[in-house]
This record gives sequence, structure tokens and C-alpha cells, in this order.
Amino acid sequence: MRVVVCGAGLVGSSIANYLSENGHEVSVIDTNPEVVNNLNIYHDIRAIVGHSCHPDVLEQAGMSKADAIVAVTVSDEINMLTCHEAYSLFSTPLKIARVRSQSYLDPKYSELFAPGGIFVDHIISPEAEVAKAFFDHIRITGVEKIISFCDNLLKVISFNIGEGARIMSVDINDYIVTDHYKILGIQRGTQYIFGENIKNVELGDKLFIAVVASYAEDVCYLSGIDNNIENIVIIGGGNIGYTIAKMVEDSPIKRNLQVIELSEKRAHHLASHLEKTVVINGSAIDRSILNEVEIDNADVLLSVTNDDKVNILAALLAKQRGVPNVIALINEIDTYADLAINLGIDHIVNPRAITINNIIKNFSLEKVSALHEELEIKSEIIEIEVMEDSKIIGQNVFDIDKIDYLEIGAIYRNGEVLIPDHKDIIMAYDKIVVMLKSSHYNDVVNMFRK
Repeated sequence: MRVVVCGAGLVGSSIANYLSENGHEVSVIDTNPEVVNNLNIYHDIRAIVGHSCHPDVLEQAGMSKADAIVAVTVSDEINMLTCHEAYSLFSTPLKIARVRSQSYLDPKYSELFAPGGIFVDHIISPEAEVAKAFFDHIRITGVEKIISFCDNLLKVISFNIGEGARIMSVDINDYIVTDHYKILGIQRGTQYIFGENIKNVELGDKLFIAVVASYAEDVCYLSGIDNNIENIVIIGGGNIGYTIAKMVEDSPIKRNLQVIELSEKRAHHLASHLEKTVVINGSAIDRSILNEVEIDNADVLLSVTNDDKVNILAALLAKQRGVPNVIALINEIDTYADLAINLGIDHIVNPRAITINNIIKNFSLEKVSALHEELEIKSEIIEIEVMEDSKIIGQNVFDIDKIDYLEIGAIYRNGEVLIPDHKDIIMAYDKIVVMLKSSHYNDVVNMFRK
């Protein structure tokens, strides 16, 4: 595909590099001459200096022949206008814009992006996606990773097997596949064992499970994880903190929620818009404030301010006070990720990685719409579409699972997630979630193609 990327910040540059390395022809537009010069010198990318919303600049970047545009500048308005111009002037088929302001995304203004409105095919809202990631960790506490597939209708979760895990005391064959989940496999040291080959589960194993999203909480009993979350504290009441709070309030499971917000004005705003949440104005690193929210009784603390250092320090203080589940927002992942984990913070969430993953899944040459790498065990989890002339159409899922380098976790068909049993067969246009050995990536992709 020919792709024009507008904005060469950390997100834009990462997207451009990824697309270029995966066989796409990429042009980049940015207003910073130094950034543009670096891209031209050190990467196989054509970069030009200019404003992306100027039609002549778009034309210079090759918009008339482009298959897609990705607008990720610092301005929502420029991103939306650029996409609109790309379609109006150049009939660009695929238009993706990053939009941060929640005002544009309010459902009551949905006509803004409806047919006849602004021409944007996919809106990437970093704050909304990050909030979903944090909310997943509230719903399914204690797990190591939660990865979304099938339009968020399927979760792949991983957790370590500790003392008292139920799955260690049962016949594993009774738990490999149920109506709502399937065990993809276990990691034992650096070895990975696919589901069909698991003979037993040992202390210290890491379990990977594909589960229908609405049943994700239910699989925690296999690990012995206590998923009884009652008291939640959120540090930071910006867009992300507010969105998480609304999601918790709207959840059918009632929980006690408190938000600590430094800005008095913002705290008043939150208090007037949140109905079931206690909002406290103050600093999250002030011990008196932590005492006021009774941090010692919290089950989960989410640190989501716009300052990485505050997030790490607040999370560390909470951990020292005995909060069992502490999750921090980290923007500068290269600088602070290792520090955060070494200090005992349970999980970190990186907005940049989430944004990039949500954008690049639209550009797979092999109909792979989602991909997650497990580097320790040299494995990948992908969501891939079955092409209409694929040789595996009509084959039974369990026969495919006998291949020693993959495990099928779910089928996404007509908007419904199916956990496959021995009767299910592969159909054209199914989207299949597969865990596979990285060395066999091309073999698996070719299997789903012609």
C-alpha cells in the first residue's frame, strides 16, 4: 500500500518505520525540518516539510496515488481536516485520524463523522483506548497481560500459577476447552507447550487463555486469583481518569471509587459529572491525602496523571502501604518502564504503544488485523482473516490444532466470537485468533491465504 503519514512525532515516526519495514511505500509530512531530514537520511521513507492540511503539500507527498492517510499531528483539528481533504480532493480510500478531545467523540455529536460529515474512516482515541486497558485490569485483576481481539469481544490473558491455584488440583483435560474459553498453552521457563500437549500444570507456569470478554472475570478462579475488587483509587482526574471512573460507575458490579485530583477547578468539574464517585482535591503523594482515601484498604490503585514521575511515585507509595494491585500510566516507556517494574509496580500501560497498535492493524498485507508478540517464548498471537480461496476452508479446527506450531483460540464470525469445539469447521472470511511459534509465522499466514 501507498501510505501518507502526517505528523512525525514518536507515534507518527514509529508508524512510518513499521509500515516501511513491512513492505509499504511511505511518505511523511511534518513541519519540523530536522525531524524530516533524519527520516530521509536514516530510514527508507520519503519525508517532506510542510503543513499536512495544505492541499499542495498533500499532493507533493503523493496523495493522489495513496491508498491511505494516517493523520497523527498534535492537533485534532488538523488531523480531521487533513483526512477530509484527502478524500475530497484525492479520493483516498482509507483515512485514519488521531482525535484526543472527547468533545468530538461525544455520542450526541456522532453525525460529525457520519456520511456527509467529516470523511474519517477510523478514529483513534488514545485516551479512550488507554481507559479501556485500565478498566480491563480492574475487571480481571492479578493477571499479567490482557490483550484484546475480535473488536474487544475476545480477551487473551496470561497469569502465573501460584500456590493454591485450582488448576493444579484438577484433571487438566477437563479445562482445556469450555464454551467460553480455551487454554492456548503454558510457558514453562523458556519452553512453550501448546494446549493440546499439556499434561499437567506446575507451580510457576504461565498460562495463556483465550476467553470471551464477558466471561473474562470467571477464569480467574483457575489461578487462585482473588478477583473480589471493592475499593478503587484513581490518581489523576484528566480525560483518562474521568473515562475510567465513568466506566466503573456504569459497570453492573458496584464498587467504591475515589479519585484524587490536584487541580481544584478540575476536581469540582469531576464532582459535578460523576454521580457515584468521591472526588478529593489534593496531591497523591501527600500522605495525609492517602490517609483520607484510606489507601490501606484499597484493592486497586490506578495512577493516570500526565506526569510519569508522579505516577511512579504515587504507585510506589501505594505499594508500600500494601495495595495489592497497582497500575501506572507510563508515557516515556524507554526511560521509566524497567524502573517501574523493578520498584514493584504490578503493571504499566503505555499510551503510545496502544495507539500504534490500533493504527497499524489496518495495514496488514496478509489480512492480519491484530498481532501481539511474546518475545520470551518466541511466539505470537494473531487475528487473521480466512481468504475466500484458502485451502483450509472446510477443515475441522481440531485437525488444524494437531499441527505442532500453532493453537487456534477462537473464531470471529458474523460479529460473534466462537470458542471452537470438535464440530467447528473453518469458513471463508472467518477471523481466527491463533497462537503460533514466531519461526512459523509465514507458514501460518500462507495457510490462511490461497
